[in-house]
Amino acid sequence: AVALVRSAHSRHVVPAIKAAGGVDDEVAAPCEASASEARDRMQSLLAPQVGTMLGVTAHLFGVGLARLLRSRQHVQDYLPPEDGDGVDAPPISNSPTAACTAACTCFQRACSDVRARMRLEESDDDTNATALVCRLTSVARTRWISHLLRYKYAPAGALRLAADVNAWVGAVRSAFKGSEQSSDAREAIASFSGLASLTSLLMVGDDAVVGLVADDAVA
Repeated sequence: AVALVRSAHSRHVVPAIKAAGGVDDEVAAPCEASASEARDRMQSLLAPQVGTMLGVTAHLFGVGLARLLRSRQHVQDYLPPEDGDGVDAPPISNSPTAACTAACTCFQRACSDVRARMRLEESDDDTNATALVCRLTSVARTRWISHLLRYKYAPAGALRLAADVNAWVGAVRSAFKGSEQSSDAREAIASFSGLASLTSLLMVGDDAVVGLVADDAVA
């Protein structure tokens, strides 16, 4: 809303003032100052509403994402069945799970829509769009981790989980395409890439995990 007012002022009000040849600096300057003051006041008044709107949007996205994950995820994705001799069956795949692929696609589409709909014509100001994309990323990570806690993992399933982590990292990079070096983008990407270390622990047996933890404590 604030950006719309600014855009309208620069596109219509300012040209109208300049077109009025009889308006001198003594009149034009106060007009500009009043317009600037009005914009600043409107921004301060609308800031809480904008923040609330971004929060509600991110929450609704998270609810939908959680439902999508639950509907597409299968226990066998991370815990492949054992054969008759009790030996783990070969890994069924090292590609992302169907649930992860669907969730990443949903996330990317949401971020693309945000970028497209919240960018004004003749304006490069995407502050609100970036803020919402950051919120969507944070919500997606929280919802996904909560979803993962519902499952058990075998070493073979951990490989599948690692592929899911990589898929999410790629999706987040895509959401920040063109601004990958910004602090917001680096923080968002790191929040997912950092999960790779957790998958490494799931790829080894319980006894080995105890040993790794003990070695790390000694180190």
